[in-house]
Amino acid sequence: MKKACQISSLWLVSILYGACGTIENHHVVTGALAAPYQGQIRIAMENAPVPDDFIEIAIVQSVGTGIKAKLEYVIEGLKDEARRLGANSVMRIRVDQGSNSATAVGVAGNAPLRSRRPPPQAAGDSEGRPN
Repeated sequence: MKKACQISSLWLVSILYGACGTIENHHVVTGALAAPYQGQIRIAMENAPVPDDFIEIAIVQSVGTGIKAKLEYVIEGLKDEARRLGANSVMRIRVDQGSNSATAVGVAGNAPLRSRRPPPQAAGDSEGRPN
C-alpha cells in the first residue's frame, strides 16, 4: 500500500510539473551589446531575406516545456532575450516543436527601422484637387 501511494504521488507530481510549463531563454554574444530596447521587435523566419545593413548582436534561444511548449511562447522568449541585449530584430528564426517541448533559435541584432512613407497623393494641389 505504501509503495502504491509513493508511485501515485510521484505520478501526480510529474503530471503537475508537466502541466505548469516553463520558458528558458539563452544567448551567446557575437557582437556589441546595447542598452535594452523598449520598442517592438521585428522577427523573420529562417528563409526570409535579412536586410544588408543588419548588425548581429547575439544568437538567442528560447526553450518552452509543458503548456509553454508552443510557438507563441518561444517566439516571445526570443523577443524578450533580444530586447534585453539591445536588439530590435530577431532574424533567421528556426522552431522545433515536439509534444512536450519547443525550441526556437534566431539571430538577434539591429536593423535600421525605416519609417513608413505616407501614400502618394493624386496629381494636383495639396488637397488632391486637380490643377
